[in-house]
Amino acid sequence: MAELRELIAKAKALKHTGDAKNLDALIKGIKTKLISGETTGDEVLNYVILHKGSLDEGKCGGLTELKSRLLAHVGEPFIMIDTAERAHVSNPSTEDYIIEVDTWGAVAFGDTLRLPRDRYEVVFDCPWPVKRKDRYARKWRFMRPEEAKGVTVYQGADFDMRYGAELNLVNNRNRRFDGERIYSLDIIVGTMDVQRYFMEQSMGIEYAEMDRMLGDQEKNKEPLGRMFVKAKAQWEGLLKSLRLDIKDGRYGLNPELVALEKYKPSIWRWFF
Repeated sequence: MAELRELIAKAKALKHTGDAKNLDALIKGIKTKLISGETTGDEVLNYVILHKGSLDEGKCGGLTELKSRLLAHVGEPFIMIDTAERAHVSNPSTEDYIIEVDTWGAVAFGDTLRLPRDRYEVVFDCPWPVKRKDRYARKWRFMRPEEAKGVTVYQGADFDMRYGAELNLVNNRNRRFDGERIYSLDIIVGTMDVQRYFMEQSMGIEYAEMDRMLGDQEKNKEPLGRMFVKAKAQWEGLLKSLRLDIKDGRYGLNPELVALEKYKPSIWRWFF
């Protein structure tokens, strides 16, 4: 490990000098050592060097942050929101598009995120991933093995392109070919953040708008009451589908959501 770290330090120094030829040779030597079983001591850095041929820490920042979040919330749910825009241009004078949103959930374990040495993939090892039928439903279902494989193993390039990417909608200034797709992938980890996502998503608002509403609860008590019912139902539905005990202290409602119970409508109808 110490020798590899020295080689990496030399490679970084060469990068600053602009000596591309010697830098490439040195990186190839580092990759050879990693393939033989040596390690830098950092799984994400190993992965980036092996599959991207780069020592650029910016290329592994997202994976490092994601791995840290999963490890910090072992035993808690996490969800992945897989969003795709598919354009249908049937008439040159129109701009029609469909937004497709798939949401699946699982429980975080210590080794949930795995970065193989021999394959350019990002693997989520989840024993029983679940999926809901639409973006607002409280009902989730277990995924078939062949279906689960498709969402728990991402090709590396595909994951890099989608994770954290902004979804660009079709408009008159951004014409695309019929059938072209733009993807984004968001990963929400842990009890508090998942609940916060359900709160925002149940009302179709963003973080800043949510804070504004929470800042003046009496003025917004009617929508906040609806938010409480919807977000709580989605959260409890996720726990049930993942076979997690709702009475477990790790899965209690966050303080922001608990405070909204007093605005809950006395009569409520919810259609799924």
